[in-house]
Amino acid sequence: MNVKSKSAFLKPFIAAMVLTTGSFINNEASAQTVKEQAVIEAKPALNVNFAGKEKGFLVFEVNLHQNINRRFTFRISDQDKNELFNESLVQNSYSKRILIPAADVEKISFTLYTFKSEIKKTFEINYEVNESYVIKDMTEK
Repeated sequence: MNVKSKSAFLKPFIAAMVLTTGSFINNEASAQTVKEQAVIEAKPALNVNFAGKEKGFLVFEVNLHQNINRRFTFRISDQDKNELFNESLVQNSYSKRILIPAADVEKISFTLYTFKSEIKKTFEINYEVNESYVIKDMTEK
């Protein structure tokens, strides 16, 4: 086979390789996109809401949802990283009403630790003193 006939023979083969490789790269990119979406969807959701004050306690409602029944640790700490609450469970959903003493708390962090992630919600507590007066008419009628 001379050089011209070899090159004529290899052109379709090389073109097929380029198309196949391009297709493989596109499929790999698509698979990567699907994998990234699955990772994003698999990330647990942590919702923490301040529900008010009750007899000297700050009340928070905590809700967690994850797609897989997997071990997680839920931790609450104050501004000095002192642990106020710690619980480790294997569940896919979790709801709890948390009461935290209001005295001397400036910041509260709620942290969810899972196998692959850490989600943290932090609240700053500012105290405001509101004066109110109750006026009662004491005049005799």
